[in-house]
Amino acid sequence: MNTKIRFNWIAALVAAIALTFTSTAAQRVTNNENVTNKTTRAAASTSADSKSKRVNINTASKSELETLPGVGPSIADNIIAARPFKSIRDLKDVSGIGDQRFQEILPHVTVGSAASRRSSSATVGSPGETSSGKSSGSDKPTAKAQSENVTPSGARNAGGAGSTVTTDSVHSGSDKPGARAKEESRANRSSADNTSTRNNSAKVNLNTASKEQLEALPGIGPVKARAIIDNRPYSKPQDVMKVNGIKEGTYDKIRDQITVR
Repeated sequence: MNTKIRFNWIAALVAAIALTFTSTAAQRVTNNENVTNKTTRAAASTSADSKSKRVNINTASKSELETLPGVGPSIADNIIAARPFKSIRDLKDVSGIGDQRFQEILPHVTVGSAASRRSSSATVGSPGETSSGKSSGSDKPTAKAQSENVTPSGARNAGGAGSTVTTDSVHSGSDKPGARAKEESRANRSSADNTSTRNNSAKVNLNTASKEQLEALPGIGPVKARAIIDNRPYSKPQDVMKVNGIKEGTYDKIRDQITVR
């Protein structure tokens, strides 16, 4: 009888110990699953943060650009001067950024949305538009006339067949409204041989344009504009690629807007 009681007691004790071990093992599995889930969520969050913290090369400040690998104050200035960028690969056209440095920068940068690129482009500057409004009885010189550099102050050029019409910088106030429009209309009816001349006159002359006019070209900022001026004169438009920081990518953007005379 005592032996049977002792056996039952031992069996109950073994069962209790087995139950304890089973409960402990289940708790450890649950804890491991929780740790795994937390680690996965943390990794996903880190990946998302990494993408959201990429530097926008079209809008970033100089100090933000200097946080990129291998980018110092000089290269940061070159990046700002070359804005806007249509794609990240345009960074290869920036002076001081070679293939190796580009590969180091690539994971850390973005060009942002189309809206931000348009905003950056407006900041860099756009070609001036012609204005025909009057001010105190005199016509102000237009941006196109300034780029041509052909009309001296106070001079007049009567538009006739075979000649290019240029605006007066000062008028006596005697011209009637619409007179300038009529002159341009007569010029537009001139021979087809003058079409090429008018197209060339609308282009920016690399040998005579001001710094502001050069900055209005796509991808040309203050630094490149100053470099273009310092390397004058040019015998052909392609010579602009000899300027530090202006490569084929930048030249392709401006080739239809420049000339040399």
